[in-house]
Amino acid sequence: MRIVCPTCSAAYDVPPALLGPTARKVRCAKCLHEWVPEEARDAAPEPPPAPPPSPPPPAATMAQVPPMVTAPMPVMDALPEEPEHMPGAPAVEAPRVEPPRIDPEIAVLRRPKPSPAGTQMQTMVALAASVLILCALAGAATTWRAQVMRAWPPSERVFAAIGLR
Repeated sequence: MRIVCPTCSAAYDVPPALLGPTARKVRCAKCLHEWVPEEARDAAPEPPPAPPPSPPPPAATMAQVPPMVTAPMPVMDALPEEPEHMPGAPAVEAPRVEPPRIDPEIAVLRRPKPSPAGTQMQTMVALAASVLILCALAGAATTWRAQVMRAWPPSERVFAAIGLR
């Protein structure tokens, strides 16, 4: 079924099954206008007529009704007092509970500050790792200096300056 928005004239192909048996509101994706398509109103079938009421069952005879069996009811000497939850009982006021107080210093969610000992330890580890990496690079350059000088000729001046030519 083809429906057209009355506001912006955008056309849509909608399967009749999506609109249902009765006319439904639709919303235009372009202008967001809501309307009930006339095509859907015209195509909406009449609701089926209600089925006729079924006839009442025939009256039962006394011979057909099974006898009722009842248990004897206990006899009470006196009525019990009304419990508090029953209507008419005196109202019991619930204790007032105050909400917990929140300290403004604690209420702000902050990342905890690292301890000074932890920060100092992290700095020392990072420094030691950096020194090890630099030493490894210098050792590799010294060990393979001939290959480095062939691959990168300007490095000859650096090796000459430090006396490793």
